[in-house]
Amino acid sequence: MSAKRLVKGPDGTYAELTLSVVATTRVGQTVHVTRLPPHLEERINVRKFAAGAQLLQEASQLVTTPQEWPSWKTAKPLIVCRNSAYKYCYSIVDGCNLVEAEASARVVHITTNEAHVSDVFGRIADERIAETPENKALCSTNAMSTPAVKPAPVQSQSARIYIACFHLPVRLFRDAVLGKWTATWGESLIARRDGSVANDLGTHWIGTVFAASNQVESAICDEHDQIRRALAPLNCTPLFFAESTRDLAYLGYCKQILWPSFHNVDIVDLTCACWKPNYGDPAFVWDQAATEHWWDAYVSLNHRFYQALSDWICDGDIVWVHDYHLMLLPNMLTADMDRTYGVHLSQHRRAHIIFFLHIPFPTSQIFRSLTRGPELLEGMVGADVLGFHAFDHARHFLNACKRLMGLSHQSVRGGLTGVEYLGRTVTVVVRHVSIEPREIATILNDHEFPHPPDMLSASVTKDTSTRAVFASIDSCQRLSGLALKFLAFERFLWDFERWRGRVILVQLAIREGKRLADESRTSSEIRKLVVRINTAFPGAICYRELAPPDVTLRDRICLWGRATTLVGTAIREGLSLAPFEYIFTRQRPLAAGLVLASEFSATASLLNGALRLNPFDSASLAAAFDCAMSMPDEERSGRHARDLPYVLSRPSGQWTRGILHDMWQVSSSAMSMSSLDGHGHTFGGQVIRDSPTNRSIPLDCTQLKWHSERTIRKVVLLHLGGTLVEKGERVGKYLKPNLHRPSSMHKSSILTEASIRLLKKLSESESTTVSVVTGVTMSALTMTLGQIPHLGLAASNGLYFSHACRLDNNRVSSIPRVAAHRRTWTIHDYSINWRSVEKTMLPILKWFTARTNGSSIIGRDHGMAWSYYRTDPEWGRIQANQLLTALSVLLSPYDVVASHAEGIIEIVPRRLQKSAVVRDVLATNRELHGETLDVIVCVGDDACDEEMFGSAHSFLADHSPLRSSKVVTRTVGDNPLLAAFYCTDHDEVTCALHALTLRTPATIDSI
Repeated sequence: MSAKRLVKGPDGTYAELTLSVVATTRVGQTVHVTRLPPHLEERINVRKFAAGAQLLQEASQLVTTPQEWPSWKTAKPLIVCRNSAYKYCYSIVDGCNLVEAEASARVVHITTNEAHVSDVFGRIADERIAETPENKALCSTNAMSTPAVKPAPVQSQSARIYIACFHLPVRLFRDAVLGKWTATWGESLIARRDGSVANDLGTHWIGTVFAASNQVESAICDEHDQIRRALAPLNCTPLFFAESTRDLAYLGYCKQILWPSFHNVDIVDLTCACWKPNYGDPAFVWDQAATEHWWDAYVSLNHRFYQALSDWICDGDIVWVHDYHLMLLPNMLTADMDRTYGVHLSQHRRAHIIFFLHIPFPTSQIFRSLTRGPELLEGMVGADVLGFHAFDHARHFLNACKRLMGLSHQSVRGGLTGVEYLGRTVTVVVRHVSIEPREIATILNDHEFPHPPDMLSASVTKDTSTRAVFASIDSCQRLSGLALKFLAFERFLWDFERWRGRVILVQLAIREGKRLADESRTSSEIRKLVVRINTAFPGAICYRELAPPDVTLRDRICLWGRATTLVGTAIREGLSLAPFEYIFTRQRPLAAGLVLASEFSATASLLNGALRLNPFDSASLAAAFDCAMSMPDEERSGRHARDLPYVLSRPSGQWTRGILHDMWQVSSSAMSMSSLDGHGHTFGGQVIRDSPTNRSIPLDCTQLKWHSERTIRKVVLLHLGGTLVEKGERVGKYLKPNLHRPSSMHKSSILTEASIRLLKKLSESESTTVSVVTGVTMSALTMTLGQIPHLGLAASNGLYFSHACRLDNNRVSSIPRVAAHRRTWTIHDYSINWRSVEKTMLPILKWFTARTNGSSIIGRDHGMAWSYYRTDPEWGRIQANQLLTALSVLLSPYDVVASHAEGIIEIVPRRLQKSAVVRDVLATNRELHGETLDVIVCVGDDACDEEMFGSAHSFLADHSPLRSSKVVTRTVGDNPLLAAFYCTDHDEVTCALHALTLRTPATIDSI
């Protein structure tokens, strides 16, 4: 928008106008603003203006950042007429295409040289005066996106968020005289605050409670009703457990098993680090069966949460599960929805489930040491969205899914990562969170600040005013690295004499009382070091041990106000907010602070201005202390300035909204800024409406009822593995439990008797032709299904084919109902000299087999194969890709190709395709029955089966009389294939096939 297009205002002057708008866009979309002609006033004229493509031609693009989104603003001020009405509208554009435009014109009156207007996309207010320093209060009533105006309360019919957490984010108090309970919000990330998502969506918290004082903890067991009434105004529902169940689940399995393991403490460490209370008993440490009662209590705890939530959640609700205490809950809720609505782990769910892990996730090597690891992973992937604080934690989770469950991951729209599990995409997100700046600013603005921290003695307070202060607040545990910090500080005082008497290390250790053996041993170690160091260097260390209630936010801020440097030496740590509090506190007029961050903490990956250090390297850590003391003020200020914007821009409310946005984006929810109309739910002024996915739709067995009529001519084409039988272990799984089976056993041998009887009954129908197409060998397929005479069989993906015995024509031989080994097979060798092919490729196959432990060469009469199913999944896949590259060159002179299937590379004829089998079966049916064909049913489970789907459609298209025939294509799992329907597993396939033999709807129990 340029000034030359404008006419001067009545006073002959221009003005600078800055526009900002809140608009929720998808990835790749941008927001534009268009100046409208002065004469354009009517609603219909704006639409005509947009339809005439003038909207984009006259538009200026707005800009945003990841931190500011969904707020967009003009890149530079617009030049507009002063003292006149300015008309404009916003639009959302994807590339060169107009996605959405506002239906009415906006009008603003500019009265000053500089003006700013804040809007919300889709909400049109009456004509207003632009915001200026003089009329800012007036404009805030019209600019609906300004911080001064809170979003409207959520409608009663809107969706709700249920936050499930073991510890409710509240503090309970009991009046000792009146016996009355009161509750206030705590400092938790999920507590309600001014900017909380609870202001936009109805939010309810469910969890357990603990008293703020140990003296009244026992009263909780006797006064449940009073506690419920005290928590009701906060929308919190407490769950009460028997003390034995709570202690076994929380202090037992959570704190003695999960917490150490998730911080990468393995079984060997447990034997010498006294993580468990009975660490002197080898059987208790090494045999996890001795802690099975802990696991039972953990399952019981999760099930109690599930029972409460299952009674509350409705369509469109959100269940947000927090932390490792409730890892089984997402899958419990998912299984409940599947049983209730008959939707087995599909994308079409009545409620969204989020799980966020607030501690690190261990390496797959450590996680595999947990005997209940697979159950924990299955519990997590029951959610729609899985969140982590750091990418390192998410990477370990993805690796565990790959190596323990064989689940692959890929990028999904919006720069996110998705894990495919049973036809459903589980989104993995990394979302960073910081502190609440407003709360700390309130403390800093107190006229009494900074007063001495209450937990420090008068002598120490005096020392902190005359010495440079290194400070830290950590849990009293070995993983906090306190001993490493003190040893390095001692070395610093010995090596750098000039700082003796000029520095003090203030260390507060929080004793939570949850891992008593660990806390006791850590305390003993630290106290010995403190005595030794203070003996050599009097007053060098101030060490205090405190309980959590004794260290408030005000106390921490007071300590940070006196500390010139914050020191973190954790050797395993999730996200600590202490460095963020410190950075915010050390703003002007205080001198800029410096953070020393352990490279093993999540903080080191988030703060660019921190000095990263290895706490195990005492010499380097001692040098870091010296560097902090010697660092010029300019460098300190520069490092502080790098991290301050990050600290300011990620309060918990924005963190919560970001995760909800990720969830709605992946679930293809339609977002708009229009008013609530009863078809969606509001969120920050938006309306969220669910839209259907573009995947296949679930198959209802009743849809096949009419196909069971005997007068209807049917052709049924079925895949074997993953369709008629349960799919084997994924090739990506590191440990495959079925490897103990004899190598002679094949997946076809586990076909159930019920499935065999069903195939026999279906194939005996005179109006039905049934064929099974599979990649298994001819001998294995004959041994399994050869005894069914009326069943067509295609082995090795069509290289060998055997028609049904009743097809007696020139191309097919008839065989008896028994003697399966006498079944007649047709071999399609395509005139390939297999001896020459084998001679060429055998050396390279042997070379790769020698390099890849667990791989093998499979010899066949007509071809060869190289299997890496039993290898390390990642190494096997790398070797397979290299082998494919080598074979593509070696086999180019021959009419063969290297085909890469799951866990195997096969050398097959170039012209060999499943589509050829489909065409052969349909052509044979046409020869025998003429143009009579009513329906073709194709069922497969992976991308290779798309050839069958496409070949069936193309065959009907090539034969005009058959074009009215119906093709029913189905895939097992909600995969993005060409199939029109999907069945969730092989049991539903069996149920669907059974429906073809009955006049009534089938269930799996009726087979």
